[in-house]
Amino acid sequence: MDAEVEQRADVRRYFFHTQDGRPFHDEEGTALPNDESARIEAARVIGQLLNEHPSGVWHDEEFRLTVTDEDGVTLYILDVAALRSPAAGGTW
Repeated sequence: MDAEVEQRADVRRYFFHTQDGRPFHDEEGTALPNDESARIEAARVIGQLLNEHPSGVWHDEEFRLTVTDEDGVTLYILDVAALRSPAAGGTW
């Protein structure tokens, strides 16, 4: 899909940067038709990360996905926070 979308003149490149204890800067990006598509893709990406690394959200101080456009403008930030209730007791 990325190749056929990128052939259209009205597509933009969006970058999905993650922070899950260590930063990952998306250098390649993804070609999408508009900001709304990037917003939806961000939800998919964060869901995939949580699905593949479910324990990561419990061990890292920050679990964040930042979406920027090709100009480097931040469009969306998704933060996931996991907190242990005092009732759960103990420490991490």
